Amino acid sequence: MKILFINPPRHNGLPVIREDRCEIVNRYLVNPPYSLMLLASSLRKQGHEVGIIDANCENLSYGAVGARIKTFAPQMTIFRFTPASSANDIKTADVVKSVCPDSLVVTLCWSLKWVAEDILKRYKNIDVYVKGEYHYYGTIIKDLIKALNGKRSLEKVANITFRKGSRIISTARKAQEDPSACGNIYEHPLPAYDLIPPLSRYYISPKYYRHTPFTIMYASAGCPNKCIYCVVSKTKWKVRTLKSIKTEIDHLKRTQGLRCIFFMDEFFTLDRKRVIGLCEHMIKNKMDITWYASTRVDKVDAKMLALMREAGCRALSFGIESGSQKIVDNAKKGFNVEQALKTIKMVKEAGILVHLSMIIGLPGENQQTVDETIKFVKQACPSMAQFNVAVPYPGTELYDLAQKKGWLKRNIDYSDLQHHTCLSRTLEMTTDEILKARMRAYRALYFSPRWIISQFTNFKDVSFTVKYYIKCMGMYFVNRMKNSH
Repeated sequence: MKILFINPPRHNGLPVIREDRCEIVNRYLVNPPYSLMLLASSLRKQGHEVGIIDANCENLSYGAVGARIKTFAPQMTIFRFTPASSANDIKTADVVKSVCPDSLVVTLCWSLKWVAEDILKRYKNIDVYVKGEYHYYGTIIKDLIKALNGKRSLEKVANITFRKGSRIISTARKAQEDPSACGNIYEHPLPAYDLIPPLSRYYISPKYYRHTPFTIMYASAGCPNKCIYCVVSKTKWKVRTLKSIKTEIDHLKRTQGLRCIFFMDEFFTLDRKRVIGLCEHMIKNKMDITWYASTRVDKVDAKMLALMREAGCRALSFGIESGSQKIVDNAKKGFNVEQALKTIKMVKEAGILVHLSMIIGLPGENQQTVDETIKFVKQACPSMAQFNVAVPYPGTELYDLAQKKGWLKRNIDYSDLQHHTCLSRTLEMTTDEILKARMRAYRALYFSPRWIISQFTNFKDVSFTVKYYIKCMGMYFVNRMKNSH
């Protein structure tokens, strides 16, 4: 079968990240469409003819995308979309049907899986929405192919919503535990790097690491923690074998001169032994690759951090969310704020940059707790911090609570599910007050003399530091921190 994967064009000219929990518009990052590359490699191994159009990285128009679709003539077309850019992304389905009307159009969006039926009602050219555990998209798509070949009915394919005439049907939800090569996408062959442009051509690492060639990568996926706002909370933690991770890194170093990796894992250091094994491999083989990852403040230690630094780790991101213990507890984060400050100090002492992710507007938020968050961030003095508005994604505990309390501003427009747009108030703060508090937090950090001076210590390159600070000022004064993660 001919199967085409599409990473849709940019949103209003801005790049989009379409990867599981990171389904966001981000003006400064261009990532490879990693999950689509994994699926493509798996299906190619099964004997299918596959292709990838990465319109986001090449900054293609829909006209150019349509021409490529017509040339490939796929029997099945699969694309990802994000809530924030949904109206733009879903034009992909319209373009496919205009040039290849018989192609089965399949879409993936982890954050909106709970409203798949509504998506199909709104967008008539989508045939199937895959909504199972994202580790196992491959299994579901394999079953779709069997249905398309007449070997089974769509009603028998679990974890999908599909169109049948005028009806929209959702099939049973069940865990996908298929151990086959087409099951767990984190045990696939190497991602199909040969189907996208060279990593050094378009893909851009974070603003504080202009290192190319650059790629994202998963060493694991899923998160057993219970954070009330997260679309990935309480999901099964699945790991890749160390052998498969090493093979991919070695391959990219040899073939493309890889210099930088962002590990997209929700919880990179959950298994200490695996982290140490990966670091020892990178040190032993003198990989000379800088990398960064996300994890929790209660799952790192000084010895492991020293090894990570030696192996090339240059930054760690922590989802602290608030400097108020009350808010941290309400969000079910499961750690102590004072503990977080000690961990941040330990990470910085190891020579690793600290990136903090904070959220304004979680349950219990008021002006006093915002002040506590600002005080916390100024005391922690990270290399970078982002202050997001709490987003009530459908299916999360936060969404259910906001509905129950009557906090939602209006019926949710999916394009408003962004970290600079406020849809839900708290008991003591209106949506406008939350937005103003977010900007106040950025102002307090960016104009802190201690933070400004610390940047010269963090980056050492004076020219780079000045440019970085000017960019921060541009984000604050020009973009008003929109799509500036």
